[in-house]
Amino acid sequence: MWNTFIYDPLYNAFVFVLTNTPNHNIAIAIVVFTILVKTLLFPLYQKNIRSQQLIKLLEPELKEIQKKYKSDRTELGKKTMELYKTNNINPFTSILLLLIQLPILIALYFVFSRGLSGGGEHLYSFVQFPEQVNTMMFGLIEATKPFIPLGILAGITQAIQARVSFPKLPEQEVSKGEKKELSFQDEFAKSMRVQVLYVLPVFIAVISIGFPSAITLYWVVANIYGTLQELYVKKTLRPKTV
Repeated sequence: MWNTFIYDPLYNAFVFVLTNTPNHNIAIAIVVFTILVKTLLFPLYQKNIRSQQLIKLLEPELKEIQKKYKSDRTELGKKTMELYKTNNINPFTSILLLLIQLPILIALYFVFSRGLSGGGEHLYSFVQFPEQVNTMMFGLIEATKPFIPLGILAGITQAIQARVSFPKLPEQEVSKGEKKELSFQDEFAKSMRVQVLYVLPVFIAVISIGFPSAITLYWVVANIYGTLQELYVKKTLRPKTV
């Protein structure tokens, strides 16, 4: 099932792109292939980004609902879901996207780490692996070997995308002399933002330094293209109230 529905289609799609790339250049093939994959997944990304951003834009309305119905958990949940429904928000979209994206990322890792050898057992009958593959990316990076600067770039582009995805949290108004207390939701949001903005980019950079450059290039292109997708979706947001 893994090979039939996930690995084989991705592997054959990549080989097809590589075969039709000028000089069978691995770098160009990875850039084109990454954009194709991200574009195919864009409807899911769009829905997820839209839900996340609209929830942030609707924070004033959500806080009003929480304040008004803080003693009635049932009505609080009902009004919150009504607000989500009015704005076509599915709070579980990110979970669905993760469930779909994770096996694809794992398959792409094997495509780029093992697929460059041209194993014919996974090729469809109508797909032919090139006789020769130019594995020198941009004329100086060997695709099958790690390249530290590219790994660092992966971390930097991840940090940029994170800053676009997680803008600065709004300051909460506190009366003079009043002690500011954060709710569990606010504390969780603050902690998550720190992890995504600072920990994740460093983690990505560290592991990318040890990966074949082909995989790292995929991650860099995916980050850049994903950032552009997110900026595009943000410009189309128009929240509604209940």
